[in-house]
Amino acid sequence: MLALLTNPVNSLSPEDVQQLITDEVPEGQTIEYKATLPEVDGGEDPWFITGKKIGKYARDEILAEAVAFANAEGGIVVIGMDETDDHPNRAKKIEPLPKCHDLANRLRLAARDSIDPQIPGIEIWGIETHNKPQGGSVVIRVPPSRITWHRLKTKGHCYMRHADRTERMTMREIHDRILQLDQGMRRIEARLESRRDAYEDILPTDDGKQLYGIRVTTIPVTGNVYLDKPHRHSNLASLLPEITGQVGKSSVKIYLPGGPDLQQKALRPIFRGARREGTTSIGVLVQEIHRDGLAEFVLKYEPQETPGLIYITHAIGLVANAVLLSDSIRKEAGATSAEFLLD
Repeated sequence: MLALLTNPVNSLSPEDVQQLITDEVPEGQTIEYKATLPEVDGGEDPWFITGKKIGKYARDEILAEAVAFANAEGGIVVIGMDETDDHPNRAKKIEPLPKCHDLANRLRLAARDSIDPQIPGIEIWGIETHNKPQGGSVVIRVPPSRITWHRLKTKGHCYMRHADRTERMTMREIHDRILQLDQGMRRIEARLESRRDAYEDILPTDDGKQLYGIRVTTIPVTGNVYLDKPHRHSNLASLLPEITGQVGKSSVKIYLPGGPDLQQKALRPIFRGARREGTTSIGVLVQEIHRDGLAEFVLKYEPQETPGLIYITHAIGLVANAVLLSDSIRKEAGATSAEFLLD
């Protein structure tokens, strides 16, 4: 899989840009090339003259591509990549842009101000490919939006990606997109509700004692996250049994009950996911990872005759590990810009 699509943007290298040329990667549903900053009638954008600002035409043309990807399946815009004349156009040669890091920052600010609402998880990065000062390419990586449809404020239009073309959305497409997003959020809420119900089912006990605990669930809401056989992903098995920090002048240590025991156990396959369970003096710690990226920790305390205490440090330890696990999941799934909801 292309590094430009999956690797963290701050780790991308000139070799990753060159891979597009080596593999003759074509433009398509998720990739758009621009040899330079576009200008009306083939003129030169002000960036090449002053290096201080981007022309309005180039700004709007580039951000329209980002909006189109967000409203479709996500994708990348590579600026500074010449393409072949055949169809579909393929990556041909790097055309380095001056001050690529500064240009990326300008586009980042323009995206913030010109796209409504802002696209969650959009990443814009400069990659130096040549020796001249900051000469290189700019990569804009856009996740598919699961929250709403987006429009370019400066043009007043919404755009969507169709194969290798960016086109204005029709009213019908906007209406269908709203329904699609609403259905997606309903599915996420239903998924979380099923986890809440499963957690509540463990609470009653046969002998009248009270069973209580903590459940922390995360689920992706943007990005295409899929894990084939989660139990085979060794990077998902690590935990932080102990967290250290500083509060004022005091050092703080937070322990995850059952963490060390759980970390020694392998993830075992379950229906559409993986699971493992560890024991501790106060109860049982369970971890589950599902193919759709859902991750969950449940700490079940030992049954009590009377209500016991739930320690805030236990909750913090579970939340911290759930957040770190979600980050590992999106890396393993190749969806580094995916966003997660925590319940």
